[in-house]
Amino acid sequence: MKTVLYFYDNSFAHVRRRLAGVLPEARKRRWHVEAIDMTGRVQSLDRLLRFWKADALVVQGSLARHADFRRLATGPIPVVWCDADQSRLRAPHSGVLHDSRETARKMVRELLGLGFDSYAYVGWRERRDWSKEREEVFREEAARARKGFRAFSPWKGGRCASIVDYLERLEAFLVGLKRPCGVLAANDATAVHVLRIAEKAGIVVPDEMAVAGIDDDELVCENCMPTLTSVAPDFTRSGKLAIELLARRMARPDAPHEIVSFGSTDVVRRQSTRRFAQKDIRVIKAIEYIRLNACKGIGVADVVREMGVNPRSAELRFKEIAGHSMRDEILSVRIARAKEMLADPRNSVDAVAVACGYSDARTLRYAFRAHVGISLRSCRLRAAGSK
Repeated sequence: MKTVLYFYDNSFAHVRRRLAGVLPEARKRRWHVEAIDMTGRVQSLDRLLRFWKADALVVQGSLARHADFRRLATGPIPVVWCDADQSRLRAPHSGVLHDSRETARKMVRELLGLGFDSYAYVGWRERRDWSKEREEVFREEAARARKGFRAFSPWKGGRCASIVDYLERLEAFLVGLKRPCGVLAANDATAVHVLRIAEKAGIVVPDEMAVAGIDDDELVCENCMPTLTSVAPDFTRSGKLAIELLARRMARPDAPHEIVSFGSTDVVRRQSTRRFAQKDIRVIKAIEYIRLNACKGIGVADVVREMGVNPRSAELRFKEIAGHSMRDEILSVRIARAKEMLADPRNSVDAVAVACGYSDARTLRYAFRAHVGISLRSCRLRAAGSK
């Protein structure tokens, strides 16, 4: 059994997502994967390689800042880098690279769909190529749509601002924006700062300022107030691609190096961008209740009870504000979840049906075809073809 060492240097959600792609793909090949956290202690690398008798390596790109890891790019052991900074790895190398522009474009178009005249981008506090790329995409798309656009740079005089200076300048920037406006943050962590500062400044989200992030870290997005709309790079797919690429490197060590890219999952819409022409807190809470519980088998009667009004009033008010019925909202959430699960061939149709709140696969098949216009099998084949 071959052994693959996967080195990473933080415990963020994307590491687990990437492992969700790495581990099953490695297991199919009967490879053992040893995940090694190198956070704050890059040491004894050679001893680790000898101890595990490593046959191949997957290395998180951020570790390329360390000379010991950079040496791996020209060493005898096959290596695949994940999202490596190309400027650090000057030697030819193989890797998987996130298409940051594609992910940003997906979220930017979601925000532009809100129909504002004013938009803004808030960059990451550290100088990173992906943050700049996301800003460039937003600027391009806003210009194409003839919308106002401003960008906030965390850098001052070419140097990174202190956290207090950063927060003070970000507050001044947000307060100075023409409202209503749509704001894209470089990632979820930055978006949380935007939400907290907006609240502090008395800016109402999402009515005066719709806010979106990138990464879709559920721990963050589901526990800030309001909950945060976001989109995730498809890190699970990147893990699968890394193992596939590693297998090719191991089979043909002298073959030219490859860089393969991966995109993003679908936008997850939450409260931070859910705007309505009319305000009704009961309807807003009902939509959030459906988003969180639709796949648990709830029905219209459960939503009506949550709203606390009589069924006819609940239905009329919901449709007037949301533009569709409660049943349609429940179905939309379930179908979105089904599409996501069907993209993974390991998920049986029966398992998808249960996970989406249906009593059996037959009911799911009927609902899916009626809503999407194609069969579950066709949806699965399309998903496989797009990858």
